[in-house]
Amino acid sequence: MTGGSGAWGGPVRRRGPSPPPPPRRLQRSRPPPHKASPYAAALAQSTHESLALEPAQPDHGGHGAAERRGAGGALGAAPAPGVPSGGGVPGARDRHPIPQRAAGAGRGGDHPARRGYSTSSANQAQIYVQFDWGEDIGPLRVEAHEKLDRIRDQFPTDVDVIQVNSQRSSDIPVLECRISAGRDLSNDYELLNRHVADPLRRVPGVAKVELYGVDPPQVRVDFQLAGLERHRLDAGTVLNRIEAASRSLSAGQLHPGAETWPLRVVNQFASLDEIRNLPLGQPGLKLGDVAAVAMAEPDLDYGRHLDEARAIGLNVIKESGANSVAVARRAQKVLAEIGRDPDVGGIRVITFTNQGDEIENSISGLLHAGMIGGALATVILFVFLRSWVTTLVVGLAIPFSLLAAAALLRFTGRTLNILSMMGLMLAVGMLVDNAVVVLESIFRHRQKGLGPLRAALVGSREVLPAVVCSTATSIIVFLPLVLGGRTEISTWIGEVGRTIIFTLLCSLFLSLTAIPLALGRILPARPVPQTRLVAAIAGFHQRALRWTLAHRPATVGIALLVVVSAGLAFTKVDKSAFTASRVEAVTMNYEFADNLNHREVERLVAKVERWMGARKDSLHLKSTYSYFTNNFAFTRGYLIPTYQNDEGSSKVKKLLRERLPAFAGVKLKFDDRDNGGASRVSVRVFGPPGSKLEEVAGEVARRMSLVPDVSDVNVGGQKGSQELELVVDRDRAARAGLNTGAVANAVALFFRGRPLARYRGPEGEVQVVARLSAQDRSSRERLRGLALASTDGGSVPLGAVTDFRVVRTPQSIERQQRHSVRTVNASCDPKKA
Repeated sequence: MTGGSGAWGGPVRRRGPSPPPPPRRLQRSRPPPHKASPYAAALAQSTHESLALEPAQPDHGGHGAAERRGAGGALGAAPAPGVPSGGGVPGARDRHPIPQRAAGAGRGGDHPARRGYSTSSANQAQIYVQFDWGEDIGPLRVEAHEKLDRIRDQFPTDVDVIQVNSQRSSDIPVLECRISAGRDLSNDYELLNRHVADPLRRVPGVAKVELYGVDPPQVRVDFQLAGLERHRLDAGTVLNRIEAASRSLSAGQLHPGAETWPLRVVNQFASLDEIRNLPLGQPGLKLGDVAAVAMAEPDLDYGRHLDEARAIGLNVIKESGANSVAVARRAQKVLAEIGRDPDVGGIRVITFTNQGDEIENSISGLLHAGMIGGALATVILFVFLRSWVTTLVVGLAIPFSLLAAAALLRFTGRTLNILSMMGLMLAVGMLVDNAVVVLESIFRHRQKGLGPLRAALVGSREVLPAVVCSTATSIIVFLPLVLGGRTEISTWIGEVGRTIIFTLLCSLFLSLTAIPLALGRILPARPVPQTRLVAAIAGFHQRALRWTLAHRPATVGIALLVVVSAGLAFTKVDKSAFTASRVEAVTMNYEFADNLNHREVERLVAKVERWMGARKDSLHLKSTYSYFTNNFAFTRGYLIPTYQNDEGSSKVKKLLRERLPAFAGVKLKFDDRDNGGASRVSVRVFGPPGSKLEEVAGEVARRMSLVPDVSDVNVGGQKGSQELELVVDRDRAARAGLNTGAVANAVALFFRGRPLARYRGPEGEVQVVARLSAQDRSSRERLRGLALASTDGGSVPLGAVTDFRVVRTPQSIERQQRHSVRTVNASCDPKKA
């Protein structure tokens, strides 16, 4: 869940090792996923809370979770609106039931939701509920747990542990890295975990180190279909026997005399040979006779390329409350030492995102700009005051006000972050206003003959109402942003406004206390000679006043003309959240004509990468990165520094559109959701699920594609994959002594697999996964001949009770407010939008 002030929800994941289809890097989570900016970092200061129903197993496919996150380290640990998602098992397509039941469980209570939506795909379901900003979601988190527990029995049996989790900015990686070598590292989990991840976990302030693209070894029990048929065994019966032989449980208590002893039955395998030698009921028949048992690396159906070579993802996440900059520095030092380790020779770790560097660069840039602004303001004061003494006194209002404002931030529980630094910088020019007004009043009374202290008292008292009124009007401009309704934008701007208010209040206090005291002591009574520049400005001002008073109708006409022309100019100004944003990369999504597995997808991705790699200089690219899985892939080209802007990214996309050749079986589309070079337009179509909704969404896409300057039109989730559906004939199944549930469970057991009790080996617990061998899962003919155990003790081939058909299904189904929705996305030129 994600949203306003709080939300609960997220992925409900089935058991299994496969990763989710990944979104893009730092993709904005409604509205933003892909590059961290100071504005993205500012989200950490919101009162928003995000919670997720996360998978119990780690997200080893973590591209989606890792690259969806925004940058929040500059603001410390605070809630942020990104939502991590979990992976799942291919082929499990109970799309609607889980979101509907969970959403129904979330209704009611004293906390009305502002918005709710869900997405469901082949291997997971995500439920999001959005509440108003400022909503306390602590009680909602408990309520979510309770209501989900009530309906847990309605979920499919293979849904894993459901967690309601809060994502905070401390969950955002301080380092995002890629590990590459001259070889495929996907089978080197132990090496990477021991020599790369473990040293980073020992760094003070590091909470978690994520490795994705590589999974720990597991014990695989691969059933041989021929062996099961030969011995007339049912896989479900065999699996139940394995589970019973490896289950430890509490057996109550023993009460010998005055003592009480807890009893526990320990029943677990001590070695792989014990698993292989497990008796299966028939004389002399063992598990090893019908299944291959081995410790092996899991079969990954996804991968990553970095500059045309296989790569592994690495994220370093800091502890809540730890300093992002300090943790990033220590982690970078450890990475440098790892690079010199001879045991990892040939492996290079490339840092893609360093939150520490981004925070330091942003704050140092703002600090530098503030210092220059303060110095220029002091110079301007001297030009007009013509006295170093008075200039120094008034100029000191700038640093003292800033320091006092920083103290107020500390006392009110705020932090000195990018946005508060921006507020301090913007306030620099306003800090001397009050001091100049007080100075002029005191100086005028000194010239009238009053003593220094008397002139300071009378002069400051005389302008007190004007100074307070002027400061109040400036404060009132920002006050609604601080105290008004909480939205994403108001949270960002409110942080700036709060800092400006603090600074102006400190400036007002100094102008009415310390500055009159100092000026009363040192301000001379003699007049200050005017410079030629000041005299010229004063003369021009006097002539302009005389002319306007003598030509009042013309003055009114000129004023109206200025207002009208300004209004016309305003209508032509591009109105967007941010302009001139930094764009690190251009992203291309692959749309495949056929239902391709990850190996064929990788082959096509490699072709595109080779073409781009051979033309890096002419395309203004410094690196390429790709992610691929079954029937899904994207390639991202990282731009050279001089092209990391809206204009540069637009030029590179234009070059790619013009030069990129056509590749058989794939269509490439640009993704502009994370790029500032194009505006994103989205149209949502609501309606009951079915062909009519798809037809209307397709017609909307067709009409949008006809609009000039609109490109990359697509219907979200529509382009899915081909799916083989097995339709069970109830009559034939009943005649064979089977029911539809038994048929479905048998097929799922063989092909999707089933996780068993963990095996405790010499190096700790290892996941045990049982399923049909890869050879027996390789053709439809073998699937049709799959023997199903009937109630009369015989067997029936699967093809005798089911009909096979091939259909195309969407990648995901999205629902909002309990209604199905299709989203049509398109890109357009912001200058013509």
